[in-house]
Amino acid sequence: MEALFSRFDLVLGIPEIALAAFAVAIVMVGVFQRRASFGQMAGLLAFGFLIAGAASLLHGFAAPDRWTAFNGFFAHDREIAIVKALIYLASAATLAMSMRFLQAVERAQFEYVALIGFATLGMSVLASANSLLTVYLGVELLSLPSYVLAAFHRDSARGSEAGLKYFVLGAIASGLLLYGMSLIYGFSGALGFAEIAARASSGDVGITFGLVLMICGLAFKVSAAPFHMWTPDVYEGAPTPVTAFFAAAPKFAGMFIFARLMFEAFPSMIEGWRPIIAILAIASMAVGAFGALLQSNVKRLMAYSSIGNIGYGLIAIAAGPEAMGALIAYLAIYVTTTIGIFGGLLALRHQGAYLERIEDLSGLIGQRAGMAYGLGFLLFSVAGIPPFAGFWGKLLVFQAGVRADLVWLAVAGILLSVVAAFYYLRLIKVMVMDKAQARFDTPLGIPSWTLAIAALMVSVGYIPLLAPFLRLVGG
Repeated sequence: MEALFSRFDLVLGIPEIALAAFAVAIVMVGVFQRRASFGQMAGLLAFGFLIAGAASLLHGFAAPDRWTAFNGFFAHDREIAIVKALIYLASAATLAMSMRFLQAVERAQFEYVALIGFATLGMSVLASANSLLTVYLGVELLSLPSYVLAAFHRDSARGSEAGLKYFVLGAIASGLLLYGMSLIYGFSGALGFAEIAARASSGDVGITFGLVLMICGLAFKVSAAPFHMWTPDVYEGAPTPVTAFFAAAPKFAGMFIFARLMFEAFPSMIEGWRPIIAILAIASMAVGAFGALLQSNVKRLMAYSSIGNIGYGLIAIAAGPEAMGALIAYLAIYVTTTIGIFGGLLALRHQGAYLERIEDLSGLIGQRAGMAYGLGFLLFSVAGIPPFAGFWGKLLVFQAGVRADLVWLAVAGILLSVVAAFYYLRLIKVMVMDKAQARFDTPLGIPSWTLAIAALMVSVGYIPLLAPFLRLVGG
């Protein structure tokens, strides 16, 4: 009898198998060994991330071109390996930043660690997906734990509302995604990216309609306008470390599979889907730029910032396959910056209370100058001000747009980036020029280190790394 999976399939799936095993082990230990601490659980999952990352990079750099497994449903190459390693690193960073916060609000439970593990497993499956079936599996593996994480602070009315809103709207988006996939399968008779590419054409109405529905579903998952409605409320209502998690690794995984799906499954239909992606890009950049201007809550502001940054990433997708390297570099810089900013928010407190309003940062430079400089560097970077890393990330994306004859889209991105810079500079103004409202507590260790490392990376650390990184991802 022929084996269901070959040995090669299992070897190539080691990162996902390791993540699944460690996540299940955390659940089992948490249920049957109550004396295990939250820190031990987090350390166990971090070890799982290390194994998964090492295996992924080893497979990626050993691959001559691209390896496929599980009957072509799973793919792995150097580009995918780097993205997966960055996803594991981002998840580990947000998990480490969560520990003190969850202990302070008495929610340091093993379920939180397990949910992060299962969500990261979903992102890992997404990154390696090579068929519509694997894409949907990865999306749901990511989404279901995320709904629970959004409402993890169940005694909070805002948290419960955020979880319910995310679940209801997420279910609708998953329905759109699945219906679009079913139409594409029905009209093409294929699930694999390469097989769909061989059979799809812009003249097929069924495939075109299915593709539009899939784009809508994926746009919801990455918070692209006009499918962004859930994002500000969920970011505000969820616990701050959960918001940091939502804003970082899932966006990376979602945008990466969005790009791969467009480039690998529908390359012959690029003239049909490119205008749709361009409209999503300009809508996201506009909503992100103008929506944040009226915000007083830092987490809602970061939600609109996330929407705007997704718009810049969509420019790279609209530009076509040649822009994949620029997209990965831009997303890597964005994720680093976002994690650093949330590290600052989680490190700073007023009399034990965590910061949420912009005014809470007033006078930070007078009491915690190092923290203020670190946050300032990160805000300059996300605003796209040279010489920080964020400037080069946006430059790569805009160059890709210009090369694809999307000059109007690149110009719109530059203009809206100037508008968005206003609210980032507003935060710096509050930290530097406004009078402190209260004394800041001693900064917490791990979030402070996260802020410091991220600030160092976006200010000077990227200089020797950017060119080699672009060569690795084909930029």
